[in-house]
Amino acid sequence: MSIHDTFVSSQATKPRKDKLEVGFLLFFQHFRKAYIGDQAQKTSKVYNRMSERLGLNDQDMLLNFIMRKLATNFSTWSLNSTIIERTLDEFLVLTSGYSSLRLFAKIETVHFILRNFNVRPCLNKHET
Repeated sequence: MSIHDTFVSSQATKPRKDKLEVGFLLFFQHFRKAYIGDQAQKTSKVYNRMSERLGLNDQDMLLNFIMRKLATNFSTWSLNSTIIERTLDEFLVLTSGYSSLRLFAKIETVHFILRNFNVRPCLNKHET
């Protein structure tokens, strides 16, 4: 069982908490700023520790994990406009810029999200 599957299955047994989900998104945002990028990966030892503890060997695996979490948010929190908006914001920031696009073009989860999720009706429903 992968780390993502463990996380999702443990969430299914607990009551969902909006603030916890927002906390995960904020963590991903700050982690990305500090540890994702060509220079950050080469100089950081954080990936060695993540490999030991979580089986995430490099930034590509971590980005795939983050994208899987965003996809889970889109499907599980579709009626919560706050989490959907923050998830969309994180998705936009992660996929903006040339170097980011090069990284994400390789990740199948990004292609899956773009093919399968339409969150516009959820947001429009909550805007009224």
